[in-house]
Amino acid sequence: MKSVVFLLMLTWLGWSVGSQLDCRCWPDWKPVLTEEGDWICKDANLDKTFHCNIDVPPKCVCKDKGVEVQLPLGEINCVGDIQKTYDNINCNSNPEWEAWFGKYPQYRLYH
Repeated sequence: MKSVVFLLMLTWLGWSVGSQLDCRCWPDWKPVLTEEGDWICKDANLDKTFHCNIDVPPKCVCKDKGVEVQLPLGEINCVGDIQKTYDNINCNSNPEWEAWFGKYPQYRLYH
């Protein structure tokens, strides 16, 4: 019985390590195993997440009272948070964003 449990644990460990190796993240982001057993990418501050193996998005440029502000990597719209509201909802449109959203339409903000 112990050998069966050991083999199951070894199989699970091999699966999870293999999955981590298959999880490519952006610079300064790292793969993290969720409680559900899925691998995701988290930023260095561990407050933002993204799916594995997603191409790096273009830099998001928003406007704050008419002044352009470049947001950190991982921001894909200008919605902001409770403390910050920008003039526009979407990042400044350019061909790079259109190509990225063409590949990952699930991340486009529709309004």
